[in-house]
Amino acid sequence: MPVPEGQLLGGRYLVERIFAEGGMGIVCIGRHIQLEQPVAIKFLRRALSGKPSVVERFMNEGRALAALRSEHVVRVMDVGQLESGRPYLVMEHLEGIDLDALVDRDGALSVETAISYALQVCEPLAEAHALGIVHRDIKPENLFLWSGGPGKDIVKVLDFGLAKQFGSPRAMAVTGPQDSMGSPCYMSPEQIVTPQSIDSRTDIWSLGVVLHRLLTDTLPFDGRNVLEVLSHVLNAQPMSLLEARPDLDPELDAIVRRCLEKAPDARYATMTDLSDALTGYLADRRDAALPASSPPAPKPTRAEPASGVFAGDNEKIRIPGVHARWPGVVFVTLALAAAGVCQADRTGRIRIRNLTDGRFTPALLNPDTPLPPSADAHVPAVFVVRGVFAREPTREADGTLALRAEPEVDSDPSADTDADTESTAATPISDAERARRVTAYREYLRSQGLTPLGEVLPTLNAPATAD
Repeated sequence: MPVPEGQLLGGRYLVERIFAEGGMGIVCIGRHIQLEQPVAIKFLRRALSGKPSVVERFMNEGRALAALRSEHVVRVMDVGQLESGRPYLVMEHLEGIDLDALVDRDGALSVETAISYALQVCEPLAEAHALGIVHRDIKPENLFLWSGGPGKDIVKVLDFGLAKQFGSPRAMAVTGPQDSMGSPCYMSPEQIVTPQSIDSRTDIWSLGVVLHRLLTDTLPFDGRNVLEVLSHVLNAQPMSLLEARPDLDPELDAIVRRCLEKAPDARYATMTDLSDALTGYLADRRDAALPASSPPAPKPTRAEPASGVFAGDNEKIRIPGVHARWPGVVFVTLALAAAGVCQADRTGRIRIRNLTDGRFTPALLNPDTPLPPSADAHVPAVFVVRGVFAREPTREADGTLALRAEPEVDSDPSADTDADTESTAATPISDAERARRVTAYREYLRSQGLTPLGEVLPTLNAPATAD
């Protein structure tokens, strides 16, 4: 244990037990006592804590992780030092398995799974490279498969302890010509020969080796010892994917081979370029698999017309759904027209009662039935007696039966009118003439089955009797 079990760090983190060990540090499981959440606490090894360059590399990890926002890197929560000056990092606690242990346990992964994991690694590395940070130690042991929930496995990049900020004044201070840090089987040629001048393309090489390992459970450069491995990296051609696993595609082998080009300029220029190549390969692979799993439906011919299209009608262009819309269009048009006519009648611009003679005449029509003639709204419909005219009974809007009023004129409709005038002049009438007209009008109402209002009102106003 870097510190006694149960020791409290920074007043917040309780150290519990060792979780893992690496070349530079020891990782312990701890707990945030206020939040009651597990954390991972990484300590620099005691033997290395006195070397300033190593301490600087260790602190690089905290700086690099704090600068990245991708969900595919472990999150740094805090940083501190023991009283002895030994530094430590507090990180989120992950439960899962690294990809090296996964391949050792399950063997080579499927193409889709291996590429999915590689694409998840491309994302944080592309972000790091944009910030001028190169990881320098991409290998399956530093790629952790964490279960982010049901059906969601997330690969997280660990151990940025060897991360280098290339192109900065601190680069030479952290990495000297003698420091070819990394794992031999995953190191690029320039990382072996000139580690002080590497850039982001060394991570592309390492990820190519990782992808080869995930797909085949073998390494493109191997040997009986470290020197032999380094010699193969510098001088030998990588083992082909097809040699280790013949069922793989030459296109995928070409992508991995380009990652493992000796000259950095011959590799993919950026992680984004590699990600695009892998994504395009997966899309082509899925498209190629579609005909076997779900063949397209045969196109209809003239002999066998498609459903809903009559034989001999194949030349017509049919737009689904369009033919079903015209009833709605007609309905809306008629509704708008009716609303406009009603508005015109209300404002007096058009009198509907004049157009319809005060009534609507229903009729059962067929090809042999002529339309009934419409009466002139300005000519009285019924002659009762001289000086008395009446309209036919009509229905008002509320359904009540009524008679339309007519102007009262003192003239004989049978007499000739003055040719120079459009209407007969109105003159006052005597009481006797008015009484005669009233009597004649009452008789007309009774002939139509109507009761004169003057006879109805007295009965309505009469007091109620006992029976």
